[in-house]
Amino acid sequence: MRLARENTSWGYVRIVGELRKLGINVSATLVRSVLAEAGIPPAPQRDRTSWRTFLRQHGDSMLACDFLTVDTVWLRRLHVLVFLTIGSRRVEYVACTSNPDTAWMLQQARNLLVDLDDRDRPVRSLIHDRDSKFSAAFDAVFSGEGVRIVRTPVRAPNANAHVERWVGSVRRECLDRLLILGRRQLEYVLRIYVQHYNGRRPHRALGLEPPDPTPAVLAARGDPPAPLTTLRRRDLLGGPIHEYQLAARPSFHTPRPFVGSRATSLQERDTQRKLEVVVRLRVLWIGAYRSRHRNRDQGRHLLLRLPRAQQERTRSRLRHEPEPALRRLHTRDPPMGSLHLPMSASS
Repeated sequence: MRLARENTSWGYVRIVGELRKLGINVSATLVRSVLAEAGIPPAPQRDRTSWRTFLRQHGDSMLACDFLTVDTVWLRRLHVLVFLTIGSRRVEYVACTSNPDTAWMLQQARNLLVDLDDRDRPVRSLIHDRDSKFSAAFDAVFSGEGVRIVRTPVRAPNANAHVERWVGSVRRECLDRLLILGRRQLEYVLRIYVQHYNGRRPHRALGLEPPDPTPAVLAARGDPPAPLTTLRRRDLLGGPIHEYQLAARPSFHTPRPFVGSRATSLQERDTQRKLEVVVRLRVLWIGAYRSRHRNRDQGRHLLLRLPRAQQERTRSRLRHEPEPALRRLHTRDPPMGSLHLPMSASS
């Protein structure tokens, strides 16, 4: 049965020949009876390639694309174009616009081909539906690069099930939980979600592994958790998406370094000294700045309490000798009868 399943074009006689090479002598009738009881059809019927088998065999070099629509809070509709690799489930390119005309579609096709060429990702086929947005000019851009265009049948979403599954995932996990205001916000949300989808989100078709695992995921793969670890959560897009990773638990017995502690090396000691000098200079500068403005404001209020003639003399002294004049101004207490506040002094 294993030979029949793994080699769909082998007939009963060919299977008998392979078994004789292994030292097993059986007849073709016995092989036919055993395969019939197991529900395995003959070679002509087993050799028919289904659509699922075809996608599994050529998924690494096949792209699938589709559109999804997002309505903003201002009742505007935005169109999102997504390209996905069937074999790895990796989202290769995402773009959104409010007017997906032919010029915009051609530009996105060129951008995708440039990105794939930079990453050395060969593409042989592109699957999309029969939407009018996928024009003949759009298909011609890919045909010029040797990519075969495969159009799905009418009203057959299962023929492009991988992209349809991604559309459902992005709606349930992200878009249905956020209020989209415009195109720029939607581009930011999709960029964060695609990074999470490609680098951190597990997939059942890939053995619960992400399509493009990050270095942190690769480092933690297969290693048992350390005894002193804690689970750290990272919120994306304000909380709808959570990412978890293991982090070392902080030790409360290890003293934390602070400014003024004894450094263990000459470089750390020099760094601490420079930091202390900078902190002291900044404290002195802030104190001098505040005292200067405070003395200036107090001198201005005391100056207004003097008569007009004394105000002019004090102003002239402040221009030539500011510090002695301010000290004399603070120590002097004019009599109550000499208080005079002319209108011009306040101005």
